Amino acid sequence: MALITDAFKKTYADSLQLALQQADSRLSPHVTVRTDLRGEGLQPAKYVEPFDFQDKASRFAPTPTFEPDFSTRWVAPVTKHVAPRIDRTDRLSLGFDPQSDIMQAIRAAARRVKDDVIIPALGGTNYTGKDGSTATALPASQVVDTNVGGSGTNLNKAKLLAALEILEANDVDPDAPRVLVIGPSQHAALRKLAELTDARSKISAEIVDGRVRSVFGTPVVVTNRLPVAVGVRDCFLFTRDGVFLGIWEDVFTDVQYDIANSWAIVMYAEVTLGATRLDEKKVVKIQCTE
Repeated sequence: MALITDAFKKTYADSLQLALQQADSRLSPHVTVRTDLRGEGLQPAKYVEPFDFQDKASRFAPTPTFEPDFSTRWVAPVTKHVAPRIDRTDRLSLGFDPQSDIMQAIRAAARRVKDDVIIPALGGTNYTGKDGSTATALPASQVVDTNVGGSGTNLNKAKLLAALEILEANDVDPDAPRVLVIGPSQHAALRKLAELTDARSKISAEIVDGRVRSVFGTPVVVTNRLPVAVGVRDCFLFTRDGVFLGIWEDVFTDVQYDIANSWAIVMYAEVTLGATRLDEKKVVKIQCTE
């Protein structure tokens, strides 16, 4: 590889960073994000478990001191990268400079990386404890079965109400920012539910330009990246403070000439990040048969 001028590198890096800032991933705006993580090993995310006031039984009663219980969640960073290459003659044969189009493709790929890291953390195994060795699964009590509201059904009113009830039963702050993450099939089902005339089945939803923006006051995010197994897609309802995204390095960029291959231009980008649930009680999985 041969070096490209620092000015060209800076222009490439600044342009890519600007593109990423202008269009973030679909899920990262709805989770807790920390960007100052360092080190190669697992990094803990700590928060204080809730506690309640106690009755003061009498005058000059003993002060009810106690040591708060800290819950520790561990985040394992993963590094993902891309390096598209452009032949110098492409600019002549294509009739345009493909670098800007590749820049947009890198931007889109970087957005998807964040979602691909967050989604497995929502319903998968997370790690807790002092040394991060305790495997913690999402409890069955946090799952709305695919048969709720009808045998093997897609997203329906009963499932939405069941998911909201789980959060309420867990005493989750009703004013905490939350989001419903679904697939295209569930999005279509929501539109149909919002258009029904039957008050028993109809849902309260905000629809703008054919898109369901919110349901029962909860913002809706549609993505194709949610897992599907045997025709059942896992959708999620969660609060922002229930999910954590740690970023070691948002985007590292570089550009070089590949002198061994006709001085092709190599555009490199790399991200390092990891995610985990912070509290199982704030994440609900909704199983939907498509």
